[in-house]
Amino acid sequence: MDSTSNSVLLDAQLRHTLWPEADKLYGHPYEIYAIAASSSVVATSCRASSERHACIRLYWTHNWQPAGTLAAHLLTVTRMQFSPDEKYLLSASRDRSWALFERTQEDVPYKLVHHQIKAHARIVWDVAWSHDSMFFATASRDKSVKLWNVDALGDAPVTLAFPGPVTSVAFAHMLSEGRYVMAAALENGRVFVLTSSGSQKVPTSWQPKEIPRDIAHTSTVHRIAWRPTSLWQLATVSDDQTVRITSVNP
Repeated sequence: MDSTSNSVLLDAQLRHTLWPEADKLYGHPYEIYAIAASSSVVATSCRASSERHACIRLYWTHNWQPAGTLAAHLLTVTRMQFSPDEKYLLSASRDRSWALFERTQEDVPYKLVHHQIKAHARIVWDVAWSHDSMFFATASRDKSVKLWNVDALGDAPVTLAFPGPVTSVAFAHMLSEGRYVMAAALENGRVFVLTSSGSQKVPTSWQPKEIPRDIAHTSTVHRIAWRPTSLWQLATVSDDQTVRITSVNP
């Protein structure tokens, strides 16, 4: 590690990781901020203070050539995620909005189909898809997670309130006894696991359980992810310089 920048040097990466560099993708004028990948496309964004630089760049995975750019946001795109069925690409931004792009058969593989301006009152930090691609969540500094029906984007979202700014959100890859399971992490290090109830397409009622404070983080959680197996385990990474794997019982 470079002690002055905390970045992994290329030489150290080649010698000490299992993932040696295969190629480089160019195009952004500033440092990369977010990345997402499907089976055929990689999407990237960079830090941006203007609409000109807040675009999303697409690259084909079979040859790593540019596949086009997507425009919607005015400031840094903070997170992107492809839907599990790869029909959509969802993005969120510091401009408090989210954008939904749909797969096409044209030269540019995705096109904008909906841009939700002022989706939240503060920065939108994260997005996540339900495992069946039926709805998605947006997490914000305004202390809320909102759930949006992909087939009725004009409808009011289901809003879940939290005791602090929400920095990361993720859905489990399967149901638990017919219920959706979602995890949300906060700026202060707290982590919640929520289980849905009811039969609505987008559940309006969720029962939260907090991961005990003595095994949770002590600083901002930047990313949260479920293990993609039948084991109920949650991975979190934080500014407290730890990565934690937690077994949960939804």
